[in-house]
Amino acid sequence: MRRVSLTLVFAASLVAIAIACGEDLPVEEPHDAGADADVDVLEAAVTDDAAADVVDASVSCRDRPWSAPAQFPVPAALAGKVRTFTRVSSNKAYVGSYPEHRLYEYATNEDGTPVDQNQAPTAVGIMGSPYLTHASVYGANLSMVAEVAGPSIVITTRDAEASPWKPVTTVDVFVYDSESSPFGAEKLGLLLVTKGSGDYRDIYTVARIDAGGVDGLAAPVVDSVLSVANAADDSAIVTPDGLLVFFMSNRAPPDRRADVYTATRPSPNVPFQGVTRVAELSSIAAEDHPTWISEDGCTIFIAQVVNGLTSTLFRATR
Repeated sequence: MRRVSLTLVFAASLVAIAIACGEDLPVEEPHDAGADADVDVLEAAVTDDAAADVVDASVSCRDRPWSAPAQFPVPAALAGKVRTFTRVSSNKAYVGSYPEHRLYEYATNEDGTPVDQNQAPTAVGIMGSPYLTHASVYGANLSMVAEVAGPSIVITTRDAEASPWKPVTTVDVFVYDSESSPFGAEKLGLLLVTKGSGDYRDIYTVARIDAGGVDGLAAPVVDSVLSVANAADDSAIVTPDGLLVFFMSNRAPPDRRADVYTATRPSPNVPFQGVTRVAELSSIAAEDHPTWISEDGCTIFIAQVVNGLTSTLFRATR
């Protein structure tokens, strides 16, 4: 008690001396508890934003939402003409031009963008079949299925990625009087093709009976899950594991827009199931044709065709 009294007396003496000397005493600002709360909220928001940027590695990319499709660069000579796009390797891409119906190749960076946007793409012509289009390359990039203007389906192979393609073999079962476009050739020996014309096209499944090339292909069978009556079902692409497919369809009334649809299956030995429209990948003013899907199923390329005049390449990821 005595120590406290002495302290108070000493403090009062200092105040009196300061007043006598005309000095201003420091004034302590009142404590603002609300400001501290604002800082806490701001720090929490920053922490939440940072956490949102962290991708949960335990969640498969196939379970995440798609980003909005963004226009993807191609050589200037192909701008507005890209009907199909295929990553042939980490440094090469094939593009089927529209409405010219020619197949071109050009050098790319690892992300698929052109090494030089001003480069002149090279036309791919194989043994008297210059008008190849809608090409699907598979089997370690050593096999290709393509449509020849006419139309008919051809198959060709090569010994190595740097080797030239061998003469084509026409697949007789695919010679139709209408469009016959291959999409989705894959490692499992499954091929999805489109047959039909105009507003009515169906997706067909073609299985391999054995490893005997053209002679080992079974007759096309319409896929009753991916195709519906009185609709255009087209441009089906399949992931290499055979479990995920994307395709274009105009089945939905009343406007019957040509949008992107998807379906899945638990095993490549059973039919696809659960066809749903993918709103994030579907535009309003264009036909949306899936054209290439990455091996993990999380990067997709889509050709958006407007009024049958221009076809522009877009990419989306998840």
